[in-house]
Amino acid sequence: MKVKVKKINDFTRALTVTVKWEDLKDDFSKEYSKAKKSYQIAGFRKGKVPDHIVEKDLGPGIEAKFAEDSINKYYMESLIKNELNPINKAEIKDLSFNKGDQLVFTAEFEIQPEVVLPKYNKINIQTTRYMGQKEDVKNALDDLRQKNANVRTIEGKIKSGYFIRGDFQQLDESGLPIINKITKDQYIRLGMKPFSGTSEKPFIGAKAGDTIRTSFDLNDKSVAYEIKINKAEEEVLPDLDDEFAKTLDPKVSSLKEFKDNLNQKIQEQLDSDHKQQVNNEIINYFVKNIKLKVPTSMKEKYTQFLMDDFKNKNPKQPVDENEFKKNYDQISENNIKWFLAKDRLINEMKISINDNDVEKKIKDFIKDNKDMQGDIKKFYSEDKNKKKLKEDLINEKLFNSLNKFVTNKVSEKSTDEPRKKKSSDTDIRMGKGK
Repeated sequence: MKVKVKKINDFTRALTVTVKWEDLKDDFSKEYSKAKKSYQIAGFRKGKVPDHIVEKDLGPGIEAKFAEDSINKYYMESLIKNELNPINKAEIKDLSFNKGDQLVFTAEFEIQPEVVLPKYNKINIQTTRYMGQKEDVKNALDDLRQKNANVRTIEGKIKSGYFIRGDFQQLDESGLPIINKITKDQYIRLGMKPFSGTSEKPFIGAKAGDTIRTSFDLNDKSVAYEIKINKAEEEVLPDLDDEFAKTLDPKVSSLKEFKDNLNQKIQEQLDSDHKQQVNNEIINYFVKNIKLKVPTSMKEKYTQFLMDDFKNKNPKQPVDENEFKKNYDQISENNIKWFLAKDRLINEMKISINDNDVEKKIKDFIKDNKDMQGDIKKFYSEDKNKKKLKEDLINEKLFNSLNKFVTNKVSEKSTDEPRKKKSSDTDIRMGKGK
């Protein structure tokens, strides 16, 4: 067997394999004998058909099957001989074989490219660390009060902020009801889009049992409705005091202590977000500077994985597959670059996690969440979850090692800044900007 390896690009190889007839004839004879033994036609017993008839009737089929089987055999031998590991199915080209002649074929496939890491002894990045403010604590407390709120039925006049149950009858342009366009017992909250501003005005001052008319934007179009108000409810928030704090966390003795703990948790989350931002900048450094061409098959498979995942999570949303692939092409390429760089870094930096490390981490989870001990043990009894934890620990150890080479210019900002920007963007969208 003669093998010629051609490098088409950084990740594509073509193997041209030539096998002499002398090396093939014994196997071909076995294939021929096998076919002849099972062949039967009128006038001859099974396996007793003369050779010239067998060759005439079955010859092309025997040669085709033998060629296919031989390709698989000699392709694998060629890969082992040349220490090549394909990452996709080979495309067979230029196949040539007839009984008595040599077998020649070319197999074209992709391999994982050589990963040349950029220098990483000094990685310069810039990140923003946000510092929690009193407003963050206030907003968190407001959310907790709403989650623990009660509602009470209102018999009197309706105000903004009330919850309304009603029958919504859609109207046509002339103000007449549209048949089969009624939604019974719809639940809404006044003061929140789309029932805010002019849309909620007809509700204000009305009572349960009244019928009002209003319109609101639906899919960028104003739609008119006649609404029979069945019930009005008011949200009753719990008092913000020591007793409320104790219901949220029995370990605290006062609202002040709860606020202090909440403030600490908020900052811990902000610091965790900043840590992730640092890791992302490290990833960006390698993706931007690595010398690597991503194999086409790897990118196609990863993009298909992303699309399948999107479809599973959004079964009712139509997907333009060509548009999806176009939009996610660069994302797939960047992710693959990082995956390959990460594997190389883990090997180069000798990053490893053993089973004892994994078990210790699980015990730490249980120690910090004793009331969930059973759930945690059950969760990590599944191999896939334990495997994922091991991968997470390897990643954590890798980033901790890489952080030693990072020079980070950190800009500290108040969380008031993104809050003001969000408010400003909302004003512009609503037409309140200059």
